[in-house]
Amino acid sequence: YGDIMAEFSSRGPNETFDVLKPDVTAPGMEILAAVADSTIAPSVDAEYALYQGTSMSSPHDAGAAALLYAQHPTWTPAMIKSALMLTAYDDLLKEDKFTPADPHDLGAGHVQLEMAGLVGLVMDETYDNMLAADPAEGGDVKTLNIASLYNSQCVGECSWTRTFTSVANETATYTVTAPDWITVDPASFSIDSGATQEITVTADVSGLTADEWAFGNIEFNTDG
Repeated sequence: YGDIMAEFSSRGPNETFDVLKPDVTAPGMEILAAVADSTIAPSVDAEYALYQGTSMSSPHDAGAAALLYAQHPTWTPAMIKSALMLTAYDDLLKEDKFTPADPHDLGAGHVQLEMAGLVGLVMDETYDNMLAADPAEGGDVKTLNIASLYNSQCVGECSWTRTFTSVANETATYTVTAPDWITVDPASFSIDSGATQEITVTADVSGLTADEWAFGNIEFNTDG
């Protein structure tokens, strides 16, 4: 019964500003949890129960981030978040146990910690840029260097710019796969350890149905 979205899980679309939420999903339903029985002395009662909710899923995600930080103590919080998002898997179902989940259900997907620890590319962003992107201050969250692309008002064509940093120990070549209505430039690149690579992603939605959300995955694959 794994990889099914919980009925109570928070969902998009986010109508406040153009950023995908949630970012990721993590186990949060019927989790074996420690539960105090209100006594200090040892007790014969079993001090555990099956819990569910954000109080279960959020600690899974926070714990994953803490483990990544222990493995990579020089990474920023933005780099850690991007590593979790870029390596998540999205082969999940909605709560009806039949319909495939979409990014409004799970963001980038289910946290896959063992892959996040092996990631070759991450994305960084500064605190100042986060503040400057506040729409109330005239900013644009679509410009932030984050591991999702979102534009609720895309008409005809829209684009985003993102920058990767290589955290691999050696040079690697990445090749992009994407839906036919999405173009990534460059579609293939080699990057040295510690180097950065800027990409431009363009979505041509002119052939898609108007007033409907369209979702697509962009993958950066390497044999290195």
